[in-house]
Amino acid sequence: MGKIRRRFLALTGTLLGGSYLIGANAYEGLIAAGGEKEPAKKESLLFPERRREISIDAIDGIRLHAAFVPADGEDGKKKRSYCLLLHDDTASLAQCAPYARHYQEKGMDILAADLRGHGESGGKYRGYGYDDRLDVLTWIHWILKRDPEARIVIHGLGVGAAAALYALPEHIPTGVYAVIADSSYTTLSEYLLRLLKYRQNSRIPARIRLFVLRYVTKLRAGYDIKDADVMRAVSRAQTPVLFLHGDADRTVPVEMSRQLYARAQCTRDISIFPGAGHLEEYSLHPSRYREAVDAFLEKHSPDRL
Repeated sequence: MGKIRRRFLALTGTLLGGSYLIGANAYEGLIAAGGEKEPAKKESLLFPERRREISIDAIDGIRLHAAFVPADGEDGKKKRSYCLLLHDDTASLAQCAPYARHYQEKGMDILAADLRGHGESGGKYRGYGYDDRLDVLTWIHWILKRDPEARIVIHGLGVGAAAALYALPEHIPTGVYAVIADSSYTTLSEYLLRLLKYRQNSRIPARIRLFVLRYVTKLRAGYDIKDADVMRAVSRAQTPVLFLHGDADRTVPVEMSRQLYARAQCTRDISIFPGAGHLEEYSLHPSRYREAVDAFLEKHSPDRL
């Protein structure tokens, strides 16, 4: 029995070690911090002379970075509108520049944030929006602290859209009156499964790698991939949401936004852009994109209440 037991323990150790290596490789490729680490050029958000670099601490102590650009360079006494911009995975706040331009033209102040593990924000892993949801609330409270009567729109791109939607059930302040969710995924499990299938070459089935990745992520990043469910978040949301998506998106299928729209219980709308790949809607259909956003914000503006 001793010999058999030793062989069993050796085999078990080999399997566990091999499984961990599989998960560790997937973790390094998909979860470990891999966003743009070069500081974004100030010109990227327009009006570089107005831009201010903002740093705050997340609730877990991670240092977060954002760029704040007042609409007119002054902190007037009137009620002000703000747009909190959130970029996609493996990007930085510089990705938000075209969208910032539109909101600046509308006279809104801009706060473009680097997600944790991206740009100039701290963090050794990517939260895919789920572990960024409380950071979103931290930035909202930063706005409200300096302007208690602020009217806030959150505009998220890809993973940034998921972050915004995850934040909605988390006691979102009433100052947030609308969310623009551009190309969000439905569940992190489904999204990572697609990435494992199409972006990482391996003979090991993607579902097995995802299974092991879940436990490595819990061990090293502290969150559970299975808990990251945007569908559940939108079913509890009350803030109005506009879903945007390109019907040629191969990274996040357009069907995911349709599913989110169907599950959401809040006031919502959806706009699909023909021929647009992942986050290509604005570049391919700029007028229609702006019109959809403007119409939604006008419909739900606090000024109309």
